[in-house]
Amino acid sequence: MPYTIAIPSYKRSMVLLYRTLNFLERNSIDPKLIYIFIVEEDKEDYDQIPTYLYNKMVVGVKGLVKQREFIDNYFKEGDHIVSLDDDIQDLIFAKPEEEIPLDEFLNNAFELCKKESAFIWGLYPVGNAFYAQKNRWYSTHLTYIIGAFYGYINRPTNDEIKCPLTYNGQNAEDYERSIRYWLHDKKVIRFNTVCIKTLYFGKDGGGIGLLQDRLESMEFHCKLLHAHYPSYTRLKIKKNGLYQLVLRDGSGQTLKIEHKTVLVP
Repeated sequence: MPYTIAIPSYKRSMVLLYRTLNFLERNSIDPKLIYIFIVEEDKEDYDQIPTYLYNKMVVGVKGLVKQREFIDNYFKEGDHIVSLDDDIQDLIFAKPEEEIPLDEFLNNAFELCKKESAFIWGLYPVGNAFYAQKNRWYSTHLTYIIGAFYGYINRPTNDEIKCPLTYNGQNAEDYERSIRYWLHDKKVIRFNTVCIKTLYFGKDGGGIGLLQDRLESMEFHCKLLHAHYPSYTRLKIKKNGLYQLVLRDGSGQTLKIEHKTVLVP
């Protein structure tokens, strides 16, 4: 089954144009596969993007989690969807011998989902391939599936994999999604030798906000998720004050990949 690329974007039309759409064009992805999801108030700005770069621009709803739910309902049950942030710059293979064209990688990712009876896949959540060189190719235990670049087999009516705790926020929804998919399916696939180059906290506005604007929200939602899933999470505070979660199995042990502790960056 062919995949579809869904890009939620908010107030960053030129970021989308020069980063994610440029990335997809450089990697020879068929524009017919690309759908852009915006809000009504931004339509005039996004109409400046050349139409040959994508298939359809869809006016959805405001709010990241709500927009993702809109995207799920827009497509059909069982569709293969690749969700991309609007500021993706590149895909990085930590092991050159594993590097393949993007289209082939995306198709292979969904084939692996079928083989493993999994419904979601993601990438190693760092932008430096050095930290991924010693990892094995992929894992299926509970790991953080970063929301910037992931794929899933659509199940729009399944409430067990939705994100009610972060529904009205802009942060930590990918932590909740990772946990809920794992609890429901007992598998999430993460490619631990493939990384993404992106701006996790952009300086150009839009998206899900600047770092300083996210600190309070991240703290609230990370604490909320930790309180709700204490057996599967541990709170971590970075030097810049940003709260994050470390995901772990029900035994309380931090999950590992080839003897290297996997911490959410």
